[in-house]
Amino acid sequence: MKINKGLLKLSTIIFMLVVFLMNIFCGPPPGVGGVVSQNTATSSIENKTRFSFNICSYKPSLNMINEDLKYYGLDPIGGSSLYTIGIGTSGKYPVVLSFSYWLGSSKSAFFKETINMYIFGVGGSLWNIAKLFPKEYSDYFNLNWIFFARDIFSTLKDEYLSSNTYKFCTAFNLDLGTGFELEVFPIKNYKNFSVCLGLDFIFLNLPILSFEVMDSNISGVEVADPYKNHKGENMVLETNGNILKIWIKFIFLKFLF
Repeated sequence: MKINKGLLKLSTIIFMLVVFLMNIFCGPPPGVGGVVSQNTATSSIENKTRFSFNICSYKPSLNMINEDLKYYGLDPIGGSSLYTIGIGTSGKYPVVLSFSYWLGSSKSAFFKETINMYIFGVGGSLWNIAKLFPKEYSDYFNLNWIFFARDIFSTLKDEYLSSNTYKFCTAFNLDLGTGFELEVFPIKNYKNFSVCLGLDFIFLNLPILSFEVMDSNISGVEVADPYKNHKGENMVLETNGNILKIWIKFIFLKFLF
């Protein structure tokens, strides 16, 4: 298994740097550093754990994979639902750790290709734009500019339906993105529950490990063989794309970390 060690080191540094910066943005807890905690609707959610449940529409580019499918006369893999659960802070600069799952496929009468993505992410708010609005309006919503990093473990399975043979491959990526999230509090001065809408954009994709065979019942295909496209190039996962999100958040526990 050949891993791009340079990209692996870079992805590790980037991911840890994002975690570090997000924790800095969190700031000190109320009462630390001479700041007196105020008994307001906003401070009522300070230092509590935030849980979120997301259903998103995600269409990764998958340029290399879809180009290969089209070459063989097959339909490209399009967008699909992305399911996410998250946990994190709920202070002035919320930080969220998340796990997401995405499934996409292309199928014909004789062939099926399926991609699964298992995504571990960390992100946080860089700026709450709602603070620009008068308090009588901003009490009802947050409008956050966010930044995030994602580690992605993906699987690709080719099934040749007429011969009942298959090839199962895996890959590993890191990507970076930014976006905007609108969080609405339906009940004024009660911020333990919110409904959210967001749009993310993945702008940088780093393929750490291209697709390699992990299992196959095809004669001549060995474990750790690179998965090649029709041009003889190593197949990589390209995750660049937009994510449209809608979700709900609950805040009801003291912060655990």
